[in-house]
This record gives sequence, structure tokens and C-alpha cells, in this order.
Amino acid sequence: MVRARQSLVGVPLLFAIVLGLMFLSQLIQLEMALSWNAWLAVNAFFYGLIFLSVYILLWRGGEGLSNLGLWTSGMEIFILLAAALGVVAQLIWAVMLGVVGGGVSFHFDSASTEAFLGAMVVMALLAAFVKESAFRGFMQRKLTAKYGFAGAFILASILFMNVHIPFYAYYKWIKVAGVTAAATAIRFDITQTAIMIGALGIFLGYLYHKSNQNLLPPTVFHITFNMSWFFIFCYSNAMMVAASLDYWKFAVIIVLWAFIVGAILWGAVRAVTKMF
Repeated sequence: MVRARQSLVGVPLLFAIVLGLMFLSQLIQLEMALSWNAWLAVNAFFYGLIFLSVYILLWRGGEGLSNLGLWTSGMEIFILLAAALGVVAQLIWAVMLGVVGGGVSFHFDSASTEAFLGAMVVMALLAAFVKESAFRGFMQRKLTAKYGFAGAFILASILFMNVHIPFYAYYKWIKVAGVTAAATAIRFDITQTAIMIGALGIFLGYLYHKSNQNLLPPTVFHITFNMSWFFIFCYSNAMMVAASLDYWKFAVIIVLWAFIVGAILWGAVRAVTKMF
């Protein structure tokens, strides 16, 4: 009983650690004039600390990395589906921005290959694996054992969304531009984080649950989702198009995006799970 109680305490403890490390990472990145490689190194360092925290909490609870749930046997189609859905989710976002904002164009000379590949390794592969280990492999699994799927699913998604809010960045925006000028940018960012990242947490939690708590499907979805985002960010004008939108148009297309991607994911996962 003591061990079970300690393992549940690990959930808020891990959340506090992740939140604190993400905040500290933002502070360093915004207060120091970092090169691109240094920026990637800082992110890699803090993701390493988060994963170390996951490992220590597993160890203290009498568990190992195998308890995160990583197996491929019989899951090949599910994993391939997750990979495709991550790309599709970002393509839908780019298409919606193009339709509403007047066109998204790609320029493949706008970023260096080295910078793009660095982002793929650190901000897509490493970030996705570490966050899924923390939020699905540790938190959602522990919460499910205590509260069942529904409660764990909601709580883990909320916690996941909250660590993506760049609190220190908001402070810097206000300090540099003033409250009134920064308010618009903060409103856009909070809306995108609450809806898009909140929906992403739901998608990932659903994939984790439907794969019998296998970490690979949500991790692969997260990786291809991040990779596609960085590709769009580096090689297109999508971010400029999004920034030019009226707030309510921006909010509406994010909500529509969440429902469309959610419906596609739900239907595809139901079709695949019937095959097992």
C-alpha cells in the first residue's frame, strides 16, 4: 500500500518537475543570445533532465523503463497508422490556413538543411519520446490505475496542455511591448495552446489507451506531428498567414481543426482495432 501511494504522489511531483524545467529552459533561451546549435543543446539538456526524472520516479516505485510500455509485436499497423495521422493532422492545419488566410506557399531555400535536421532530432524525436514517457507512460498509466481511463485521460491531457504554456515568454512580451500590445499576442498563443495542444493531448491519450497502454503509437504520432510542424515552420509562410488572421477566424479554424482531426483519428483507430 505504501508503494502504491508513493507512485501516485509521483504524478504531481513529475508534473511540477516538468513545469519547472520547461520554465527554466524558456528563461535561459530568452535571456541569453543563443546560437541555433546552442538553443538545440539547451533543449536537449532539459529534455534529458525530464527523462532522468521519469526514470528515477519509476525506480523509486519499484518499476523500470519496460513499465512505460514499448513493444512492436502485433502493433505494426497501429504504429504506421499513428505515423500517418501525425502528418495528416498538420497537413489539414496548413490547408485550413491556406483556405482562410489566402494561401500558404513553400520556399525550400528559407532554412538550412543542418538547422532543419537538428530540429528534427531534438524538437521532434527527443521531445516527443520524453514527453510521451512522462505524460502517457508515467502519468496517464498511474492515473488510470487510480481513477480509471476517463479521469486519467482528462487529467493527463490538462497537465500536458499546461506545460506548453510559455509563462516566461508572456512575461518578456509584456516587459518589452507593454501590457496592451502584448495582450493580443498572448491571447492568440493561449488560444492555440489551449485548443490545439489540448486536443493533441486528447489524441495522444486516446492512442495510448486504445493500444493497451503501448507508448509507441502516441510517441510515433507525436514525432510525425512535430516533424511536420517544423517542416511547415521552416519552409513555408504558414506562421505569417496565421499571424495575419483576425482572432475569431483564428480561433474558429483551430476548433474546426480539432474536430476534423479528432473525427479522422477516431474513425481510423476504430477501423484498425477491429482488425486485432
